[in-house]
Amino acid sequence: MMIKPSAHSFVRSHLKTRHLALLVELDRQGSVAQAAVALKLSQPGASKLLTELEQKLGVQLFERSQNGVSPSLYGRVLIRRAGAALRQMSAAYHEVTGDMSSQVDVGSIATPAKILLPPAISLLASRKPGLCVAVSVAASDTLIDRLRAAEYDIVIGRIGSARDAEGVAFEPLGDEHHLVVAGPDHPLLKQEQVELAALADQSWILPPKGSNMRARLEALFREHGLAVPPADVQSADLPFVVSVLCNTTMLAALPVELVQPLVDEGMLAVVPCNLELRMDRYGIITRSDHPLSPAAAAMMTALRDVARAQL
Repeated sequence: MMIKPSAHSFVRSHLKTRHLALLVELDRQGSVAQAAVALKLSQPGASKLLTELEQKLGVQLFERSQNGVSPSLYGRVLIRRAGAALRQMSAAYHEVTGDMSSQVDVGSIATPAKILLPPAISLLASRKPGLCVAVSVAASDTLIDRLRAAEYDIVIGRIGSARDAEGVAFEPLGDEHHLVVAGPDHPLLKQEQVELAALADQSWILPPKGSNMRARLEALFREHGLAVPPADVQSADLPFVVSVLCNTTMLAALPVELVQPLVDEGMLAVVPCNLELRMDRYGIITRSDHPLSPAAAAMMTALRDVARAQL
């Protein structure tokens, strides 16, 4: 029976940087031959490294087939950690060399991605020329999971649960007020005031299940003894939602900051109803156990300065 090395022994004595790089490239390329080319290794050399790693761990990391390789459950765990470790070493290099012409990775929910990030990036460019900002937009829970995996330096989102709060620090920046909106010819717009019961009878574009706004909308109808409107369309993609609203008589609840320009242009209209639809405050989320790189710290300062100016 093979005795597995301890975690301390494995990491310090058996694990090499090229093992980590190979894991990431195998996942990216789906082929030992292509991963070997990307890493400037021979194919036998790459195969030997993978076999060596699997033998040390005592598990199969990749499934082999005629079509290439795909990660096993164990492989996916190690790939995620390997990618994070390589990103950390890259960040350390930039810190040690003082190279600010590097990259800061930011994840954001939709509203701050539109109203906060663009002026913050502009401000950062004036302060730190040559610094690249890579931005991804997704839901808060997804962003926080990727932050923990070191895929992002900073996330702008919400802490929606105790799980979200684990291992991260949160600095509030702003909140979102939502409006019920429709296409400019919707029949409800002829009324001076629309009651909640009338909204419950309409067709809706709802956010995806599991989202905070979906939960708040559903709770609002239930609290008033009304059936939750079925999701005739389910999407969080703003351009798609706007397009559907303009071509149907559906309703949607959207952040005022995102839809106000469209209302001003006459593409959408605000349904006259007294609904207090407000999300929890969003803010800057960072890993509490990891110091920011100089590039990420500069991005964070720019975000604070812009948020302060927008108050």
